[in-house]
Amino acid sequence: MVRGDRGGTGLRSGERQGLSAFPHLRTVTVPDAGHLLLVAQPASVAAVVAEAVRASVR
Repeated sequence: MVRGDRGGTGLRSGERQGLSAFPHLRTVTVPDAGHLLLVAQPASVAAVVAEAVRASVR
């Protein structure tokens, strides 16, 4: 899960509980980004996605 550090919205308790169903879930916070982190920090988001792909291929 990728989120911006300026998003202003956190996860509700039910959402956090739901995420427990995904034991391999990793949360990455991109600095200087809000809700539209793909617009604000596209290179950072691309780097996170590329790393996730590399990790899944190993």
